[in-house]
Amino acid sequence: MEVLQVIHSNLPKIKAELDTSDKNDAPITEKIQLVMRMLRVLARYFISLQSSPLHFSTKTQRKVEVALSETCSRLSVLCQKVLQTHAASSLKKASTILDLDQIWAFPTETLQQFMGLIQQFDNEVLYPISYSSDISSNYVKIKSECLVQLLKTLSSQSDAGQLNEASKDFYRGKEEVAIYLIALARILSATASELLQLYDTETSQALYQRIGKNVISTVSNIIHQREAVYEQQSALENHPLFPLIHCVKITEDYMQMNMPFEDVALLGLVSGVGKEAEKIIIASLSSLYNGYCNSSRPVALSTNGVSDIAQGIMLFLTSLCQYKDSFYLLESIGNWGWRHELAPDLQQSSTTRDLVQNYVMDCLLSYLNSVEESAKAVDTINWKKGIILLNSSVYFESACADSEVATYLDDEHFNNFSELSQKYSSMYMEVWRQCSQNMLDATYTKAKEKPNMSTKDREATKEKFRNFNEQITSIVENHKESVRFEPSVASFLLQEVRKTVLPLYQRFYDKYFTSDFTKYKEKYIRFTKAQLDSYITEAFNPSLS
Repeated sequence: MEVLQVIHSNLPKIKAELDTSDKNDAPITEKIQLVMRMLRVLARYFISLQSSPLHFSTKTQRKVEVALSETCSRLSVLCQKVLQTHAASSLKKASTILDLDQIWAFPTETLQQFMGLIQQFDNEVLYPISYSSDISSNYVKIKSECLVQLLKTLSSQSDAGQLNEASKDFYRGKEEVAIYLIALARILSATASELLQLYDTETSQALYQRIGKNVISTVSNIIHQREAVYEQQSALENHPLFPLIHCVKITEDYMQMNMPFEDVALLGLVSGVGKEAEKIIIASLSSLYNGYCNSSRPVALSTNGVSDIAQGIMLFLTSLCQYKDSFYLLESIGNWGWRHELAPDLQQSSTTRDLVQNYVMDCLLSYLNSVEESAKAVDTINWKKGIILLNSSVYFESACADSEVATYLDDEHFNNFSELSQKYSSMYMEVWRQCSQNMLDATYTKAKEKPNMSTKDREATKEKFRNFNEQITSIVENHKESVRFEPSVASFLLQEVRKTVLPLYQRFYDKYFTSDFTKYKEKYIRFTKAQLDSYITEAFNPSLS
């Protein structure tokens, strides 16, 4: 009877103390310890009442059962908060996941203390409930959600500037699969290490398999979707696969060094990504050459800067040379294996460097030849054809010199580009030479001497000025509207045009400005010498600005 009275009077006190704890700002560990202390008391009450022979103790026993249930719920809520707080603190480390210069691990000290409390509680209070299994299940669920959220956080960072410098190697080209692979290796190895600090080896491996399965399943679906995109898109768009091959190797090396136990599922995913990337790259190496560089189809022609195809070819070749990890794929194709037909005069590669060199130059020179052939097929005016080819050749030369491609080219290859640029410059300058031909005059007259002109000579002079004005206007307006050069090319060509046009015009102007070839000189002499220089410059200003 005394025991019943004590229990009956203590139940409201226990509830009041728990309610007060809910409202205060004490650390969550203190709250958990209080709840556990109350559960120990309630468990003793429950066991005592179960063994009581008094039939009228049933009512009090039910009250204790209700108190136990409510207090267990409080403990569950607090445990959830601990695990969620731990997950939230992990999310703050997202920006450093890809930075291999930094050791990456979850903050486990608080979690270890929490797990210690749970295990101690279970050892002391075997009845009415064991919390370790529930905590493990909640841990698996919340950790899985946390890892998925970490990966989503990474993929949503559209600005590479948000990542650390060392991270950008994986982010180049916004290659999602590369990001996921290295991030998976980092967070899953960190998870395995965390589990070993919380549980024994057997339990750690069992819980890890459940977590890894959830996370890898989520990511593998995204990866397979991305791989399908690579398979369907053109070779020009597949340059991110070169850093992906690089990333596969780094991921495998990282797992070997940092994963405390083998993860067959993750190894299979990484290996599968590597094999799929290899297959697509090998196909892209051939299709880039045969589909874009040496294509039998007409090449799109434009005088408005470097074409998207030329830029795509260069980006692909730059990525190839930048990531040496993928050279074995070019070697697997073999000497000139990217061509459909082999010519007997093709020089065989004796080293990997020679092979890369042959592939790069074959692609670039074949593309320039394809552009020239396409231009001929549509009767493109020679000077416009020169613009198209000159833009591409200068762009190729500059891009090669400023990138890793330069490592695989010799002086003779750069001289080859320079010779082509001179050839294309000459083709372009043809329109200015034709324009300046109007100013040629076999008769030499001193500037201050008025020539005695016949009617025929006057008409011929008018015609020369008229033709020059029409042609120069057409050229300049054409340039302003649709011609764009690389800035360095524009600056060079402007000087060439000045040297070609201005001396002849100045001589012709000086000779006839004071002559009597017409009463309406302003109708025929539209430009002074200074005005012509400024007008010609207008043709190149859009490219220089």
